Amino acid sequence: MPQLRPLRLVEMQLTARKPQDHTWLEEGADTAETPHQTMMREYEARRCHICQCKYPSFGFGPPLRASGATLWSCLPHRDEVDRIARGVSPGPAEQQPRLL
Repeated sequence: MPQLRPLRLVEMQLTARKPQDHTWLEEGADTAETPHQTMMREYEARRCHICQCKYPSFGFGPPLRASGATLWSCLPHRDEVDRIARGVSPGPAEQQPRLL
């Protein structure tokens, strides 16, 4: 058991040291939101306009939308949201997708 003695000494040294001073982290912290945080918050808020699924792949905004708001769509609802964004109603020959 002589091998455990050095290990025990190292363990005692690690646990007995003073806690580190982390006040310098808080002093330099800026409370203003960074552009990255703003972008990530907007990305997390995106939802498909039809089914509300997270992280949709397609966005329909200006110049398709006069209001300037962007409509988001997942792949299965891409065509439907595209029609909504352009203000075009589906023709009579086109079948409406079934809602489960």
